[in-house]
Amino acid sequence: MRSQLASIERERAGQAGSAGVSQSTENLRAAIEELYVAEEELRLQHEELLSARAELEDQRRRYEELFQLAPDAYIVTDPLGIVREVNRAAAALVGVEPRFLLGKPLMTFVDGTDRTELRALINTFGTASQVADWSLRIVPRNGTPIAVSASASAARDGRNELVGIRWIFRDVTVRERSERALLTLADRGQATLDAAPMGICRLDGDGSIDVVNAAASQLLGRSPADLRGRQLIDVFVEGQADAEVTGDSRVHLERAFGALRPGSGHWDYIEPSGGRRLSLSYALATLIEADSLVGCVVSFVDITDRRRLEIDLRQRADRDPLTGLLNRSAFERELERELSLASRYRTPCAMLVLDVDSLKSVNDVHGHMAGDAVLRVVATALEKRLRQTDIAGRLGGDEFGVLLPQADEAAARTVADEILAAVRAHDIAPGGGTASVSLGIALVKIPGLRTSDVFRCADKAMYRGKKSGGDRMQVVDATLS
Repeated sequence: MRSQLASIERERAGQAGSAGVSQSTENLRAAIEELYVAEEELRLQHEELLSARAELEDQRRRYEELFQLAPDAYIVTDPLGIVREVNRAAAALVGVEPRFLLGKPLMTFVDGTDRTELRALINTFGTASQVADWSLRIVPRNGTPIAVSASASAARDGRNELVGIRWIFRDVTVRERSERALLTLADRGQATLDAAPMGICRLDGDGSIDVVNAAASQLLGRSPADLRGRQLIDVFVEGQADAEVTGDSRVHLERAFGALRPGSGHWDYIEPSGGRRLSLSYALATLIEADSLVGCVVSFVDITDRRRLEIDLRQRADRDPLTGLLNRSAFERELERELSLASRYRTPCAMLVLDVDSLKSVNDVHGHMAGDAVLRVVATALEKRLRQTDIAGRLGGDEFGVLLPQADEAAARTVADEILAAVRAHDIAPGGGTASVSLGIALVKIPGLRTSDVFRCADKAMYRGKKSGGDRMQVVDATLS
């Protein structure tokens, strides 16, 4: 009996050992399969990173071409005024090779009498964001000072910290000579004034036009009889392109014409009879007799083509070439501005992050042209659905961002549903199914959020939707990291 019991125990122990070996083998197989899956995910992420890096390099190259080919002198300095980037026009203005400018204080190339003003201008960027039409004298290599008009704007990071200053310098030596000559021309009679290629008006002590030449009459689209006796500032404002006249251009105009003091600027104007749109660059020089202000002379020229080129350069630098939407850096600037307004006025807003589902599969199966077509379809869906105040951008690769100012959760969900439906209605290719996106919504309800906070929350919500199968939205409240 005891021998039979021992035999049964040995048989049971053998069966248990065999089951344990089988379970260990199964666990090992599962671990190996997980490693294969993780390796494939890393490979795909590496491919996406290489693609994004190539796209960023292409955008950087296009920006560098535009920067170097610009007709005006462009210089980028750090917050202390040390030169970090310079284009060919800036190097030509100073009369040296571009490499000799890098790493040197901008102050080095400014006339000694203007350095105090330049230092004050640099210090203003602790709080200011932009300064326009600041008169300075640049001292080139040949030592002859050049009068320039300086405009500058602040470059800030996501925490609103000043990281650099972008400068534009325009040689106004010829303009200064012209303004000095205008005083003489005004005394030589109307015939000489009419021969001048630029528009010239002389204003009396009240700011009313008493002398006008043919070029001014032609540019303003009004007869000399219609202009005489009128306030020139009223003529400019009546021809303003926008219904509501605001902004820096209006400030410069009112400062110059309101007190009849020297000043310059540009003004977007609509010629009344033909409706022709043009940009005018104006300069005002005062007339002094017996130490008293008796009037001024205003000259202006048509700079429409130059302004159009400047706008085109800015748009190229801020736009994604494939979709025409804002690129990531431009979109982040708009998001930072909107978050600042939302914090100040305690208004809600929402940010949407969209990611095209399976774009890599579309590229692999149907080709990159089909993939590009899907990206353009998403961009078109955004542009057609969004309000005029909404902002859309391509963040990179297959990811898009949408900013909805003053939008609560209900409004954001409505927009998201319509975007999902619009993209879903597009066929990828014959027999290739329909396109779709995964969409994350971050609702901004509290003040003090940074762009990185909102991006992080919207991105996490989007990936949650993608992991749930795609073609859907996920909504979260944006929080501080």
